[in-house]
Amino acid sequence: MEPNEITLTNTLSKKLYLSLEPEGTLLELLPGENIKVELFAASGRIIDLQISEYKGRFCLALWPDKGSYNIDW
Repeated sequence: MEPNEITLTNTLSKKLYLSLEPEGTLLELLPGENIKVELFAASGRIIDLQISEYKGRFCLALWPDKGSYNIDW
């Protein structure tokens, strides 16, 4: 199974929290910073992205659906 890769870039002027689920690992993505995410799935939807607020800041949560992911941090 070949991974697909996406880049997440924080274009906000403040830090963005990135929540890696289901473990709940919390990373901070500073303004202008980006990370690469490798997505793995046989078919169908791979992840579910959810945006919420955490401690007054935006939080982007990555939930695996019918696949998995790896973060290149």
